[in-house]
Amino acid sequence: MKIFFGTYKGADTAEVRVNGRVGEPAGQALLAQPWPRPAEGGAYARTYAVLVHQER
Repeated sequence: MKIFFGTYKGADTAEVRVNGRVGEPAGQALLAQPWPRPAEGGAYARTYAVLVHQER
């Protein structure tokens, strides 16, 4: 899973990918969060997670 959020001079972008596929609803939910948005310049955050499930 890849999660990315960035803002630069008022233009926000967010993306969530699971197995390489973009999850639009998840990206929209990420954009809706009250992340800090600096008035000057920009800020970006990206993280990765490995999700596993127990075999039955």
